[in-house]
Amino acid sequence: SSNPRLVPAPMIRYASPTNRATLTLKLVPNGSGIATITVTVNDGSRSNNLVHQSFTVTVLPNQPPTLDPIANVIVNQNATAQTISLTGIAAGSPTENQMLRVSASSSNPRLVPVSMIHYTSPAGTALLTFKPVMNGLGVATITVTVNDGGSRNNLVRRSFTDRKST
Repeated sequence: SSNPRLVPAPMIRYASPTNRATLTLKLVPNGSGIATITVTVNDGSRSNNLVHQSFTVTVLPNQPPTLDPIANVIVNQNATAQTISLTGIAAGSPTENQMLRVSASSSNPRLVPVSMIHYTSPAGTALLTFKPVMNGLGVATITVTVNDGGSRNNLVRRSFTDRKST
């Protein structure tokens, strides 16, 4: 490996005289960049005994997932359950194929308890359903989080305000 900080020494499994080998690359966690991997075969002769083949490995950094902005909501006192469509949910890059998780939290669970999300990865939309408490008045900020499971650049959060009025 030309870049052992990204791709440490690759492992080769080979048993002579077969014409196949297995090359295993283990990437450094959270790494990104380019490494050239060179495989050398030596037939043991005194001359003309080596052949080299090289290829490039490009590791792209994790891109944060996406979620479209969410408009604020005004709900009448004693309203029924509210459902909001969440759009623009994606892994962040077309080259990423990650299991996405969508969750929501409330800044004022006594007014707007924890919300329910209906989402199946990798769909681009989800439904957020919440039911304000009876006879409640006030403001709650609902924060929706999309997590791609990565260890860096793995979250996007969008918040909106649910205002209860009479």
